[in-house]
Parts: sequence; structure tokens; C-alpha cells
Amino acid sequence: MQNFPERLRSARKMSGLTLDALAEQIGHRVSKQALNKYEQATAKPAPDLLLPLCEAMGVRPDYFTRQKQVDIVHYSFRKLVKLQKKEQSMAIEKTRDALERYFELEELLGVERSFERNIPGLPAVIIDHNDAERAAEAVRAAFNLGTDPLFNIVEMLEDKGIKIIEIEVEEAFNGMSTYIDDKIPVIVLNSRFDEKLDRKRFTTLHELAHLLLTFSPDIDEKLEERLCDTFAGSMLLPGEKVKEILGKHRSALIWNELVLIKELYGISVRAILYRARTHGIITDYDLTSKMAELSRFYGRKDEPGRYKGVEKAVRFRQLLLRAIAEEIITPSKAAALDGKKLADFRAELNLKTDHESSGN
Repeated sequence: MQNFPERLRSARKMSGLTLDALAEQIGHRVSKQALNKYEQATAKPAPDLLLPLCEAMGVRPDYFTRQKQVDIVHYSFRKLVKLQKKEQSMAIEKTRDALERYFELEELLGVERSFERNIPGLPAVIIDHNDAERAAEAVRAAFNLGTDPLFNIVEMLEDKGIKIIEIEVEEAFNGMSTYIDDKIPVIVLNSRFDEKLDRKRFTTLHELAHLLLTFSPDIDEKLEERLCDTFAGSMLLPGEKVKEILGKHRSALIWNELVLIKELYGISVRAILYRARTHGIITDYDLTSKMAELSRFYGRKDEPGRYKGVEKAVRFRQLLLRAIAEEIITPSKAAALDGKKLADFRAELNLKTDHESSGN
């Protein structure tokens, strides 16, 4: 286990455990100091300690012998200031683990999907909200999306060659994006938001902006985040559609019509209001009043209406089932690649045992 020290450190961070907490989880079979020595490669654990460590950190023993390693160097978190350092580390390590399994599966199948990073008509540098709007129009045109509602954005981006990773972390984590080896785009989403698909869709497109757009060095981080929001909003509800649906100017908006737009376009009521203000349909005063009304009746995070579409990353699971069907891997190996115990994996997919499958 040549990479054991690095693997141990990554697994511990992925599980959100400190050295003290890990020592406690394994019943103090070794001390915090000993664990630190293992991570620093100045000492080696006894073989019988491996299984307790795996159980404490929620990983399989083969995690420590995995050859494929992913280096995540540059990454962009959404709303980074709200995410504790511990949660940041957990998200990065969970992403690394998922990508290593993903890349190993692709290697076993001999498949690879490239991503076309050059989008015709994309502004060379994003300076303001008009640039972000034009960028969204260019991406919609390049992807042949027209101006109609977008369905299953996650699957659409997977088809374009973007790796979509879904992990379960604290709610403060919305998403992040990165390039692996400066060529493989990755968007990471919080699986906790499967019940809030409008938020998941917006975050996915916000992270797409980070992947595709080049921002002026003169703008600060907060403005860059707002420009990514503008891009996401424009992708979900293009400017010409906003004007077509709401009209060029409104003296009043009612909640029922905003909910109907939300349920059709998969964009939050709050984002619709911002789109209306961006295109001069309502005033700053109207926007502020409506936002205050939303907060008064629904709180800061909730709002009326629900988008009932589908937003799920499926490519990894499709490749996994293909590998099983073509007998490239065994169900046991498939479970390892899926990060699950074999019994749980079989139950989830209703797979027969190897003995049953052979007909004996």
C-alpha cells in the first residue's frame, strides 16, 4: 500500500473526522499521535488495524490500494464564505473519490468523452451583466437549445462531456467546479437538493459559467458570482422569453403567474423576479417589495411552487451496468466502483448472485 498515508488522510477528511475523533471511532486501539504518524508516513499501522479504520471512515479496504489518483488543484466553490474549512475538505475528498472510481470505470470500458471548450460567439472576457447575458445566448446557440425550457440539464451537460458528480454534504455547500488535468470539466452538486430542483438547476448552470467564462481581472469575487448568477438565470429563462411572457413593463406581478413560470422553466420565483428587473420589466422598488413579501410569507429559503422535472446524473450508472452486462467486471467489482457494500449494491439494483446468474 504505497499510497497509504495519503489515502488515510483523504479518507479521514472525506468522513469529516479529526485525528482525535478517528482514534475514538476505532476504540483508541492506537492514539491520535500514532494516526498522525501514519498520515506523515513515519510509521506503518498493523495489518489488523485496516478493517477498523475502513469501518470508522466508511470506505472499503480496496480504497487504500486504488491506483488511479486524481489531483484537484484549482476549484471554485459557490458561496465559499459560508462553508467551513472542514466541509470544504470533505467536499473535495468526496469529489476526488468519486472521480477516481469514475475514471477507473471509463478505463475498464475503454471509453472517453471529450468536451468542446470553445463556444462560438462567447465573449472573450466577461466584464458586466450584458456580457453574461450574451454568453448564455452563445451557449444556448452552440448547444442547439433554442429559447424553450430546458429539461434535465444535468444529463444534457453529461452528454456534452462534463462530469457531473453528486455528493452528500452540508446544506451550506451548493456546488463547485473544476478542470482535471486542465481538460476534463467537472461540476459537483449537493445531492441534498434533489427535492429543490430549481436550486439544483440554477447551481449547475452557475458552475457551468465558472467552467466556460473568462472574467476580467478587474472585477472582484462577489461580482464574479453575481455574473455567474446572471448567466444561469439567462440560460434558464432567456431575456426574450422574459419579455414575451411578462411584457415589456409591468406595474404589478402576481404570485400565481410567477409560479406557473417556475413550474414550466424550472427557475425559482426569486430568480424570475431578478430576470424581470434585469430587463427593465419591473423597478428596483418592485423587486425589493416582492422579495420582502416572499421572505415574510416563506422565509429566506422557501417560496411558492415546485418544479417537478428530473435532474439526475446517470452516465456513471449506465456505464457501470454496461460493464456488468458485458462481463467486463463482476458485481463485486461494480459495488467497489460504486462505493457500496456488495449486499447493498445487489439489493439496490436487484442483481442476482453470481451463482444464480450462471443458472447453477
